[in-house]
Amino acid sequence: MKALENAKYANAINPVDTNGTTTNGTGVNVSGCWFAACVVNTGNVAANMTALKIQQSDDDGSSDAYADVTGATWT
Repeated sequence: MKALENAKYANAINPVDTNGTTTNGTGVNVSGCWFAACVVNTGNVAANMTALKIQQSDDDGSSDAYADVTGATWT
């Protein structure tokens, strides 16, 4: 895992009980990075969780709205 040696680590959402609610994280500046790896730590979530997604914006949503990152997969 040489790629993770120079990785940036940031906490965007604290693991809390989000069962039955929508939770949004905070933006993480990854400019200058070649790729991103996301680790998701959760609290209590519903068995039928319907969405977990990553979005991107060039300026934290100020004038460039957040858009879903396509082609991302969760394993």
